Amino acid sequence: MLRPLQLSDAEQTQRFFPQWEIVKFLNSKVPWPYPADRVPNVYRNEILPAIERGEEWHWTVRLKETPEQHIGVSSLHRDEWDNRGCWLGLPWCGQGLMTEAVVLVNDYWFDVLGFPRSARAGGDR
Repeated sequence: MLRPLQLSDAEQTQRFFPQWEIVKFLNSKVPWPYPADRVPNVYRNEILPAIERGEEWHWTVRLKETPEQHIGVSSLHRDEWDNRGCWLGLPWCGQGLMTEAVVLVNDYWFDVLGFPRSARAGGDR
């Protein structure tokens, strides 16, 4: 399941996200070591304002069996070179869960938001 990201998700994100096995695959804007209080600040001061401005879209990834807990995040950004992002908590890796989420997020990018496929990404859709 995908659910729009909210400030109340920050505590769970802070618990699962700051692990080198996750962060090492992200862009250089993500600091390492990851500060213990960074997620609430990033959500409040960066991500949620960008969502309100219509520049970014973020969803928490959740299992249908435990919808109260999120296990990762998938996001879209209006940036030409860095327009998708995702991470999944280590206990849930290797099960195809993020692949399933990314398909939904990509469909949203093209079918709902109407963004074209970049020529650098493989031509027109």
